[in-house]
Amino acid sequence: MRIKTAVTVVLSLLLALVSSAPAYAGTPGTASAPPTPQIALSPESAAEAVNGRGAVIFGNYEQDNNIGNGKEPIEWLVLEVRGDRALLISKYGLDARPYNTEHGEVTWENCSLRKWLNGEFLNDAFTPEEQAAIVQMPVDNSEGQGYGGWSAAGGNNTEDRVFLLSCAEANKYLGVTFDNSDNMGSRMSPTAYALQAGALSSGMKTTDGAPTCAWWLRSSGYDQISAAVVYIDGSLYYNHADYVSGCVRPALWVDLGSDFFIGARTSAAAQTPAVTPMSAATQTSAATKKPVRVGGKVRFGHYPQTAGGKDDTPIEWLVLEVDTENRRVLVISRYALDRKPYNSGKKNVTWETCTLRKWLNGTFLDMAFTEQERKEIETTKVDNSASQGYSGWSTDGGNDTEDRIFLLSYAEAWRYFDNDSDRQCRPTEYAAAQGVYVAGNGNCWWWLRSPGSSQSSARAVHDRGARDMSNVDGDNIAVRPVLWLNLDSGIF
Repeated sequence: MRIKTAVTVVLSLLLALVSSAPAYAGTPGTASAPPTPQIALSPESAAEAVNGRGAVIFGNYEQDNNIGNGKEPIEWLVLEVRGDRALLISKYGLDARPYNTEHGEVTWENCSLRKWLNGEFLNDAFTPEEQAAIVQMPVDNSEGQGYGGWSAAGGNNTEDRVFLLSCAEANKYLGVTFDNSDNMGSRMSPTAYALQAGALSSGMKTTDGAPTCAWWLRSSGYDQISAAVVYIDGSLYYNHADYVSGCVRPALWVDLGSDFFIGARTSAAAQTPAVTPMSAATQTSAATKKPVRVGGKVRFGHYPQTAGGKDDTPIEWLVLEVDTENRRVLVISRYALDRKPYNSGKKNVTWETCTLRKWLNGTFLDMAFTEQERKEIETTKVDNSASQGYSGWSTDGGNDTEDRIFLLSYAEAWRYFDNDSDRQCRPTEYAAAQGVYVAGNGNCWWWLRSPGSSQSSARAVHDRGARDMSNVDGDNIAVRPVLWLNLDSGIF
């Protein structure tokens, strides 16, 4: 390992300092005009930012080490633009973490830093709306992503929302090489928060004179008990994976066509005086409102989703149907939210008389939605006729009902989802903690409202997305609520 000199530095990273911060240079070691942070990012402005003419403010994270004044906006550099997607990397080292908390062989796939980035950091730094704009991408960990002078394998490819650059990507975007110790473009300084977390700053300087620190890459180092880093002088090196003072510089792809960035651009445009007055029709046209589409996502209501159950996380829903004639939208929770039996005791029941229907339209309705939100949920006639069940059985589904919240029927589960893969569902951490069975593929079973082969059983979707059933008192099957929402509400 190279010897690192610790220098105590207090770096107060505030948004007001952006104009004096070093500009990102497309060519390492070159300078350009200071970036102008922006959140109304478009493919065009992102392309300009790649050339060092702009930066992005996205998300918030503690940076000035003053918890009392709240988290600070994160500044990102744009590395690449592909269509409506942009690759971002944090401009500063946001935290100090080991690549892996335990000493031993490890790869990006199973290191603790990957888990932290895609869990605690993701949830701490980004709102649900911002998280929806972050794309889960395949991450290449093949031999070509590592340094040719080392023989350690990088492990299996992964799919991540937040990740680190590889050796090859650090070379491609920032000119990082093993022997270039004068690479100003890849040098990076830590925030004050990262310093107190254990990051070691150095006597080396960035282009604006701030002390540098080493930052992790995802590639293996000389062997699998080490991981690659960009060293304090901007060159490529490695460190033990359990080294606690390496800086974390997250990277992620964002969807510039997502609701978040479209809304940001719309908001920015609204603050710009129009050349000519718009008519009322133009102001309310569909151009300013993203159409509601089947397969789209919407956030509505709140329900615990972390294992501890003390959070109030927005519920994400998938759009199954858009009924423009009746101005309503059918949605189903994207994730399984809780564990409940279809009925609290094993006996003959129907959807009309089961305890799950009572819980959904009582406890769950009141807990998940505010009084105003409940006004946007329509009471609808729920069809429990034989046509909604499995035609191979003659089990009576009971009387039709009128519900605000319900479950899909057997027929609807096959109508709205094209294949088994689309029907597969993952539980929230909260649902798993409540006792939902989580299969080896990470998915769970979820109830349908239709009866099984008898009225003491009910249909369910298997963890592989296939049709199945269980006794009505099955206590490890998950709940995916379904409801109709008012299309003309402010939700969409």
